[in-house]
Amino acid sequence: MTVGGINMSIKQTIKDAVTTGGPVVVDFWRDGCAPCKGLAMQLETVQKKHPNVEVIKVKLGESAEADELFETLNIKNAPTMYLYNNAEELKVHVGILPASKILDVLGIEG
Repeated sequence: MTVGGINMSIKQTIKDAVTTGGPVVVDFWRDGCAPCKGLAMQLETVQKKHPNVEVIKVKLGESAEADELFETLNIKNAPTMYLYNNAEELKVHVGILPASKILDVLGIEG
């Protein structure tokens, strides 16, 4: 994963985003997954309404590190979201959530 021209590991990218204390959604997804596409549209809505929400997408099969994260976190179904704010894990959710519910979990008014 390249951030600002610097090659960073997925784990480091997630850690750095979470430790900033801002709202973060880590979206674990895979190709050919209709619910993943639906969630992607909801996350786009979240980012349009609140650009300060950082969304990190981790795709199964993208890299050995991505696959290792799926295994380490025991993610069996996609999409799976990890939602953080104020450097705290707020929720792990499997499946689609509407943009309004994602914002509610993050503690952000729609």
